[in-house]
Parts: sequence; C-alpha cells; structure tokens
Amino acid sequence: MSDEPRERIRPSSAAGARMPGALARLAVVLRTPAGAAQPLFAQAPRRWQRALPFVVVGIFIVTLLPVTIAVLSDDYGVGGGWAGALAVAQTVRL
Repeated sequence: MSDEPRERIRPSSAAGARMPGALARLAVVLRTPAGAAQPLFAQAPRRWQRALPFVVVGIFIVTLLPVTIAVLSDDYGVGGGWAGALAVAQTVRL
C-alpha cells in the first residue's frame, strides 16, 4: 500500500450542486424519498409535476382496458362479459 491519500467519494448532494437550476431541482425532487403518507412527487414545486403520476396512470388504464378486452375476446375466445370483467380486474390495481 502506498502512503498517498485516497480520493474521497463525493456525496450525492455535491453532484446535484453542479447541475444547472431546473435540472438540479428535478434531480432533488426525484432523489428525495416521499414520506409514508405522501403521494409521489408531493414535494414537486409545480402543480403539473404533482399531477403527472395520476395522468400517467390514467393513460395506462385508458390503454390497457380496451386492449385487454380485445385480446381476450379475439385471440382467446373469451366472452365479452368475462373479458370485460378480467380487464377491469387487471387495471383496477393501477
């Protein structure tokens, strides 16, 4: 082993300090864990950023529900009522 001092690893907050303004704020919001009762992005500075997870989930539901019904009905021959019930059971978790 040599007597030279080893380079220390910088903490993550030092890496965020070097980023430009908006990118640094986004990195802090993404890196900071939410509390137990806090929704995702609850600490985001803008309203649209706090609503973004709900919009994404809504898009997932709007896309998955009819696609699941169509695939179950057309490809697997499941009746329309059963296909709808299974599709709702799959997407209600979101």
